[in-house]
Amino acid sequence: MLSTRIVKTLDSIQRYSIFITHCIETKDLNSGERLHSLLVKTALNLDTFTSNRIIDMYSKCNSMESAQKAFDDLPTKNTYSWNTIIAGYSQRGLFFEAYQLFDKMASPNTVSYNSIISGLNHNGFHKDSISFFKHMQHIHTRLFFDEFTIVSVMGSCACLGALEFLPQLHWLVVVIGLELNIVVSNALIDAYGKCGLPDLSYQIFSQMLERDVVTWTSMVGAYARASRLQDACQVFYKMSPKNTISWTSLISCFAQNGRGNEALDLFDQMQEEGISPNGFTYVSVLGACADQALIEKGKQLHNHIIRCGTMSDLLNVYINNALMNMYCKCGDMRSARMLFDRMPRKDIISWNSIITGLAHNGHSLKSFEVFAKMREAGVKPSLFTFLGLLSACSHAGLIFEALQIFDLMAEYGLKPGSEHYAVLIDLLGRKNRLEEAVDLIERAPTQSNHVRMWGALLGACRVHGNKDLASRSAGALFELKPCDAARHVMLSNVYAAANRWDDAHQVRRLMDERGLKKEAALSWIVLELSRNMGCLVLHNFCTLKNVVKLDSCVTLVAQRYQKTKLISGRPISCAYSLEEPNISSNMKLTQARVIYSVAPAIGHNQEAHPESNLRVPAIANALEKMELTPKHRGSEVLELKHCQPATVEDITSVHSRAYVSGLEKAMEQASEQGIIFIERSGPTYATASTFQESLFAAGAGLAVVDSVVAASRNCPNPPVGFALIRPPGHHAIPQGPMGFCVFGNIAIAARYAQRIHGLKRVFIIDFDVHHGNGTSDAFYEDPDIFFLSTHQDGSYPGTGKIDEIGCGRGEGTTLNLPLPGGSGDAAMRTVFDDIIVLCAERFKPDIILVSAGYDGHVLDPLASLQFTTGTYYMLADSIKQLAKHLCGGRCVFFLEGGYNLDSLSYSVVDSFRAFLGEPSLAPKFDNPSILYEEPLSKVKQAIQRVKHIHSLANCFDVTAAAVKEESIVTILCIAAVAAEENLKKASVNSITLNVSTISSVFPIR
Repeated sequence: MLSTRIVKTLDSIQRYSIFITHCIETKDLNSGERLHSLLVKTALNLDTFTSNRIIDMYSKCNSMESAQKAFDDLPTKNTYSWNTIIAGYSQRGLFFEAYQLFDKMASPNTVSYNSIISGLNHNGFHKDSISFFKHMQHIHTRLFFDEFTIVSVMGSCACLGALEFLPQLHWLVVVIGLELNIVVSNALIDAYGKCGLPDLSYQIFSQMLERDVVTWTSMVGAYARASRLQDACQVFYKMSPKNTISWTSLISCFAQNGRGNEALDLFDQMQEEGISPNGFTYVSVLGACADQALIEKGKQLHNHIIRCGTMSDLLNVYINNALMNMYCKCGDMRSARMLFDRMPRKDIISWNSIITGLAHNGHSLKSFEVFAKMREAGVKPSLFTFLGLLSACSHAGLIFEALQIFDLMAEYGLKPGSEHYAVLIDLLGRKNRLEEAVDLIERAPTQSNHVRMWGALLGACRVHGNKDLASRSAGALFELKPCDAARHVMLSNVYAAANRWDDAHQVRRLMDERGLKKEAALSWIVLELSRNMGCLVLHNFCTLKNVVKLDSCVTLVAQRYQKTKLISGRPISCAYSLEEPNISSNMKLTQARVIYSVAPAIGHNQEAHPESNLRVPAIANALEKMELTPKHRGSEVLELKHCQPATVEDITSVHSRAYVSGLEKAMEQASEQGIIFIERSGPTYATASTFQESLFAAGAGLAVVDSVVAASRNCPNPPVGFALIRPPGHHAIPQGPMGFCVFGNIAIAARYAQRIHGLKRVFIIDFDVHHGNGTSDAFYEDPDIFFLSTHQDGSYPGTGKIDEIGCGRGEGTTLNLPLPGGSGDAAMRTVFDDIIVLCAERFKPDIILVSAGYDGHVLDPLASLQFTTGTYYMLADSIKQLAKHLCGGRCVFFLEGGYNLDSLSYSVVDSFRAFLGEPSLAPKFDNPSILYEEPLSKVKQAIQRVKHIHSLANCFDVTAAAVKEESIVTILCIAAVAAEENLKKASVNSITLNVSTISSVFPIR
């Protein structure tokens, strides 16, 4: 039998392995590092199995430096050790390091090769992936691969369209008898489909005994890429269930084949079935709107993305490019330019889209200005950039500038294509400089497509009546493209305009002999029917032989409208329902430690205004960068998506109905003027989307309240909530807007908590640099809502005096503590311990709401306090503990101020870390050298005065003591565990910790 020590060691390894697996699944690098430190102390890091798991953990948490260190420290490395570190480097595109390790490996196996092949394929090095596979077969005397190798190499073949190599690979699989399981078969279907051979895809599909959703989706995609719409639909409607990718494949198929209406109908069906679209879906549907010039439908989709999409959708450069393209093609250049200017990240397609859009819509000079900015930004122009610029010159008749731009292409190493020549020839033709146009055609490279050039020249000849040159142009076109009916018709019209009827009839007879017919023009009308359908598009092909009369159109419209009323689906816009609050399942809520919602109000923006639409995206970017999102933290962090707007009833629980209805009506004026000011003498502005986006901001806050309250009913330690929303709210008074604020988000949430959840006593902490006068006004006479504000003395809006304590039944439930300029971390720590804790303990709240203003940061431009990232970490951590001891952990933060994007985003990041119980990163973010001495004597004087006014001097700090007790007990428990581990090493069976003794010294409630 194994000795007791060996058994215990095996048990420890198994237990640690479970912990490491949890760190990998949740991407919890901090816990993994602590666990690794413990393994080093116990010498278990020398165990090969355990160290391999540690290397894998570091690799999957994107910490390759630590992974390499753990690998180097391992005295006995097995094949799994080498494969793990090689796979880590390969998946992150670090192939130099991966190749070095691979060369050092004594005997690589199939997994070793697969790691590199998969990494090359994953990072887009498809040719290298295939080459490495061939090298793998060359150095071995027998065929050397498995199904994982095949899947990776087939993926590379699919991306390259490598039709010559794919059948060989398929033949190898069949010859060696490799099992065609569902994964390999799916890869084959996808690869043949991407290589343009859907029939071979279907052969494999039809022979499969077992199919999953990937199988069906791959088959739909194979037909879709080949433009075989009917076959794609037949497969699609047979599959069950359908996922986002399968819907997107079919929608994209219709959109790319010029059948935008069907694509939009499919998108509506997708919505009705409750399938959430992704970025690719939005791009396809927006492309359909652009091709059909459906501006209203496009705007609805834009609004839908803002309201129901994720933050990654709002920041997705491909979605923003598709939106901009839609606005450009629909002629709404104001919206396109606004979207372009607000994009957080731009690629070459973004620049090309706005330049081309401005050019095609008659804004040539503006397109040149954008090009100048593009060069200043260091973005290298492409062929499409110059095509857009030449189009701008053509529309404006700027020949000299066009020739300059044409010559400028050489400076960037670009050679003009046939499209560039055609645009320049068209411009010369417009100016009747036809001989120069002919000379340019003759100087064009021989490999260029001359059809476009001669076609542009023929069009110019028709305008200027040059029949001889028109005949020459037409002759060249008939030789290059004899079946082009449009060119025949154009030449016939040139002859007819010159009264050369015989020549015109001869061209027409030639068309009849060749069976050529010019395609009929396509016309349509758009009818606004209802919010549900958005719009109805009627197509009408008009020819001389078949003229559709107006009264027939009206009858058809009426019939279609009646049908629409019966079959209309649910609207894209979402309705808010109190019976179905926007919360996730109870299991997700109770597992989470942080719940947050995002409402960035992208359309509510004024250029150069401090309260801009960049604030919330900056926070979202920082959370993603610091790996504090659900993507990295799993169930620990929960983002509430698709939040519903607040109802008018919710808003009017705080604000007057006259104000709410007046603001809604003002949106028409904002739509016409672009931006209006809605505060009589202040800086509060509104755009056309302000009313709707303010409703969504308030609604996103209520959704967090719903979730936190629901979680508190099912677990003793519910998550902390954070509403990352704008416009901010705490200045908005009941009668109207004020100080950048439209609706009082936190005040609305307080009333909502009382009305919907029965949480009678609400404690509001406002640590914004400016006094929350709107929140204070709303509850100044309310004894059940305690409003406590710490703000900079003398700052906007001038309210929040120390002797303002409420009135009537609410007297004593308003506390203002104006802080002198220069107050910082020490001041706020004192304020929290001496004022906030005492007031909360005496008030005994049912929930704590926080107006989280980050504009007190020393870097913020609108204040002169000295808060740091560490200050906000302390406040977040302390308020969390306060809520835990007083009101069952129910606590929700609402974003207010903060106008330096760096200090704002990193302070919110550190607040999240406080909620998660992780150490502060303030030393990394803060610069102590810029701080100066705090006016602590003035702060203490203000605290003493507040204590005197509110009779706080003799209160006993029960809560602070409880927090301190918990910390001490935690420390003792950790010490006991460490002692137990040490005694185990000394072969002592166990150690007993006398909890009753500890409890007698530190009584726990």
